[in-house]
Amino acid sequence: MMPLKESCFSGNVFRNSAIWEEDLLEKYISERDRQRKLAEVRKHERVGHHPNCVNFVQAWEERGQLYIQTELCPGTLLQYCEEYGPLSEWQVQAFLWDMLQGLRHLHDRNLLHMDIKPANIFVSSTNVCKLGDFGLMLELDSGDLRDAQEGDPQPFPIFSFNVKFKICYIS
Repeated sequence: MMPLKESCFSGNVFRNSAIWEEDLLEKYISERDRQRKLAEVRKHERVGHHPNCVNFVQAWEERGQLYIQTELCPGTLLQYCEEYGPLSEWQVQAFLWDMLQGLRHLHDRNLLHMDIKPANIFVSSTNVCKLGDFGLMLELDSGDLRDAQEGDPQPFPIFSFNVKFKICYIS
């Protein structure tokens, strides 16, 4: 099987029917590393089903590796913009609406994503945006925010999208 992409958290991502299969190519470094990776699985399970969040299918451990299956999305918002060029105003509005609905779903469950960027926003085959990559997500009701981290230290500059739109104020 040829990898579809490489994931920062989990190594390679392979296509398997209508799901992603994330294959951790490295064995766990330590028990703490294993617990951290299993915590991401629990967070993704907690997200539940929503049309604007990448849906979790299942996860399992086999021979010291963690496998995660999720809904298959053909690409990320970053890849979409690179392939199709600047987004039209209606696309920006539609994608923004999708992302806000996904965020609302997370916030209703006391979850904060903490790593929203074009590479973590997936675009479905029907052009619906879905939030994904919940590894840095915070569970606000857990009471333990010691491990809170912000997302990628290299922010994605908005001008890279080459998107032209105007802000309209509605009274």
